Amino acid sequence: MIDAILNGLYPLRVPADRAAQYNIPGGWESERLDAMRDHIGGGDRVFYVGAEQGEMGALCSAWGAEVALFEPTPTMWPRMEAMWEANGLPDPWTWPGFCSDEDQPVATVASETYGVVEFMSAEFQRGWPATYPIAGVHGFKELQFEAEMYPQIKLDTAADIAGPPTVICFDVEGAEWSVLLGAMQTLHADRPTLFGSIHPDFMRQSWGQDSDELRNWIQAIGYSERVLADRHELHVIYEAI
Repeated sequence: MIDAILNGLYPLRVPADRAAQYNIPGGWESERLDAMRDHIGGGDRVFYVGAEQGEMGALCSAWGAEVALFEPTPTMWPRMEAMWEANGLPDPWTWPGFCSDEDQPVATVASETYGVVEFMSAEFQRGWPATYPIAGVHGFKELQFEAEMYPQIKLDTAADIAGPPTVICFDVEGAEWSVLLGAMQTLHADRPTLFGSIHPDFMRQSWGQDSDELRNWIQAIGYSERVLADRHELHVIYEAI
């Protein structure tokens, strides 16, 4: 770990390769990160869906928020845990699986020989996962093709356990509909601010869905939309009206 100033503004101890990620002209996803800093602080509870390598979730924690991390790729978890420890941050809530519109803590596969076989399981808990039920590198777009093979949790269920979020950040490679449909109760009852990374191409190619319909739906349930940036993906903030 090295001391870094992400985007020239946000101090955090991170792996050297991740520090370089933010050391580019204009910074890395600077509009989204700046908007998050304006909205997140002490007293917030942030659900970060698609936590990846964890820097943005760690910054939320450093700013005083309670954080829950949702990430299916097992290789990300030791890196996140090491970064949390290096920065002296309190343990987050963790889910080493997918978020969707279904609760499936234990994934099963059917076998002609053995019937239904337990395949892998996950637990939503305060603290770091002891095991990682998913092997290899997995993106949220795989939910479209192999959902039954992976542990899944609805954000509504996570909110029942950890308490309702004040902020939901999601970067889920086209699975935006599935994640938000699993948060319907939370969106209507608790009205969290949403920071979305929307992937029109992934939504269309993997799911056959139109990102404009998603954006219109979020606004129809009582949210205002502000586009922060449109580069490799669309960064948007939604605030309850």
